[in-house]
Amino acid sequence: MSEWHAIMYPIRPGTEHQVRELFENVVLPRRRVYDENGDVLGELLSTMVFVGPGRALRLIEFTGALQWIVGHLRGEPTAARFQQQLNQFLDLPDGAARGPAFFGDAALGRVPLASQ
Repeated sequence: MSEWHAIMYPIRPGTEHQVRELFENVVLPRRRVYDENGDVLGELLSTMVFVGPGRALRLIEFTGALQWIVGHLRGEPTAARFQQQLNQFLDLPDGAARGPAFFGDAALGRVPLASQ
């Protein structure tokens, strides 16, 4: 069964076009997450991004535990480059997006609907 995770990025007003282009041209990281023995721990299934006035929302669908996915992304050079590029458009104090606290604060919790 897959899970979803969302991150809301506050972006500087007027940078929506650049942020949209950055996401449109992103090089996605490897999809599968492996342990030290080469066994699959999880997989990134899909990503969606929405950009609007002053904010961007990224949704990821994955299998496995969120901490495995996050650890995988931290170790991916393409993800690190993307985050550095995105940082220039974020409406945050300098350096705030580099720390783990940002991702904890920016994460949105999924609310299961009663009809699902």
